[in-house]
Amino acid sequence: MFNVFKTNYRNFPSSLTKLRFLHYSRYLKNINELKENNIQSTSNLIPSEIEQNLQRWEKGIKLSFDFSENPNVNQLQNQWMGLSLECVDIKQHPSPFITLSTKNLSKSQLSSLRLLNLKAGRNIDLKILEPNSETIIDCAFLSLSYYNLVVKTNIFVFDTSALRENIKGKCFDIRLSRNYSLKKAINLIENREEFAKYKGYDAMLYAFKCKKMPYFGDDPDIDTFMPLYKNYDSSQLTALSALLNKNRPIVAVHGAAGTGKTLLLAQYLDILSKSDESKDMPIAVISPSISSLYRLIDLYCSIASKEILKEMPFICLKEFNAAGAYFSIKNQNVLQLVRMTSFHNFRRIYDEATLKILEELKVLRNRSRLYEDFGVDSNVNFHLNRQYTSNPAIRAWGDSVFYKEGKTIPANKSVEKMNLNEILKPNIKKDSTIKLVTEPLVLVDISKLEGKWKESMFEPEYVASTNVLNNYEAYRNWGMALITAQHINLLIQNGIGPEKIACPLRTILWPYNLYKFKRICSRVSGMLTGLHFSVYIRSFFYNEFAITENDYLKLITSWNFGLSKAKYQFMLISDSNNLKNNCIPKMKEMLECFQSTRGGIIVGPNDIFPLKNGQFEEIRNLAKKRLRELK
Repeated sequence: MFNVFKTNYRNFPSSLTKLRFLHYSRYLKNINELKENNIQSTSNLIPSEIEQNLQRWEKGIKLSFDFSENPNVNQLQNQWMGLSLECVDIKQHPSPFITLSTKNLSKSQLSSLRLLNLKAGRNIDLKILEPNSETIIDCAFLSLSYYNLVVKTNIFVFDTSALRENIKGKCFDIRLSRNYSLKKAINLIENREEFAKYKGYDAMLYAFKCKKMPYFGDDPDIDTFMPLYKNYDSSQLTALSALLNKNRPIVAVHGAAGTGKTLLLAQYLDILSKSDESKDMPIAVISPSISSLYRLIDLYCSIASKEILKEMPFICLKEFNAAGAYFSIKNQNVLQLVRMTSFHNFRRIYDEATLKILEELKVLRNRSRLYEDFGVDSNVNFHLNRQYTSNPAIRAWGDSVFYKEGKTIPANKSVEKMNLNEILKPNIKKDSTIKLVTEPLVLVDISKLEGKWKESMFEPEYVASTNVLNNYEAYRNWGMALITAQHINLLIQNGIGPEKIACPLRTILWPYNLYKFKRICSRVSGMLTGLHFSVYIRSFFYNEFAITENDYLKLITSWNFGLSKAKYQFMLISDSNNLKNNCIPKMKEMLECFQSTRGGIIVGPNDIFPLKNGQFEEIRNLAKKRLRELK
């Protein structure tokens, strides 16, 4: 029998923590029946901590749409947001893509826009802000960045140039065409008595520390459920034992990337699906991203018996995402299974009540503190304490920042010296560039200007001709783009497959030799949850600290999240002075990690790409030409 695992829990940000909420969402059996002790009038019983957040959420939604006192939420679809978005570009792919600038929006307006949580394909309307103009353009949302909102018109246009002349430079307001998700959110929140009856509300009480944990007895002996895996440590087995205690209303499993959270959940699902008591019960799996969900399914299928692969005990309540599956699912049979059981093609939907409960859980998940600190003494936290998926030098900075008293996660012996040598081509050329491939930490210090490299090469340049379809931004740092492309070419030449490389900032990629880069994961950080790559490349801009100087935790969390994606090598392209003199705490310590004594290497741009006279301008002009060809 395992005892409850005690930890010095550090307040891990949500992107580093996966919590497994197993209260009423553990099983959806008898979903039409609520327990008698939960069916009561609770209008005066909602704790003030939760009530304050409910009021804030309501106010944010209503202010975003100039919501009137009229309770008829159907009228929301007629409310304009009161924004002024300038049209800066329009292209044909084959439908017109319209790029609207968000630079002139205030922080509150931009927050209201982000609060919509728009998904690709969401229907929105555009209205030209001109006197007596009644022109409304029906569009579908594509993407929202720091500077631009990109939409696709739903009308066919024969002459894009004529449309460009009519709308480019003009300002637009927007509104949602169909507010189904917004209506659901408001309906779920506004009725407090009903809100307190929702499945998952008790989990919310525990999250806000408004309810004490009940007595749940001893956790079961793990030996009765599964043979002990040799590579499972005591913290993983203790957490798994807690998950299997069905008397526990909620269990939170914490740990940095590489500690086996997804693997543990896959093992848990396998045990549930094979047990006589729960094999016929539907299971709700709520994942922070589609990539993470697909990786969980892939791991589950690798653990489960071959007979289980004919049908999974859970379904994907989303349409199949080919891009998410590409980097997450390795087994082609599993890929076909996921495609079959995705919501779009799946026919075995249990009933409307099940879907209603899932909506309730989703609202609670998206708008509560379920991903935040539960407290040391809440008896729900289980910490996984072994790191086994990346080189320890890569994890050192994050461990020192997010663990108290410098207690880093102990690395498994098998990964203490892991580097790209393990997967390089045999008989690779042992020249001066080999350290650029084999070292776990590589800093390209753009302040070390040698040869033909100049400071002006690293100044952001506005690119008038961007390619919206491939998500190229309007600004490009050509120096960083060239360094990135050259290093990727070096990795590929030495046997590192493009699919093993992640570089989520499209702005530092360039379309020269674009065919090599199509298989590289170039998503934004939020879409990398649950994924790991051999090499992760990113840049640090001189003004990055200015965006988050009032919220430095968000920045260092983002950095640690990026570091956790790299198994063998993390490359950073930055001016070392930006790290040394940054106002964000702990960034100077990151610079120290790149020292040779810590397992890193610091080089200059000339060490990556020794430029010849006029070569930079030649490559930049060629890249611009390729961009124009991609229009």
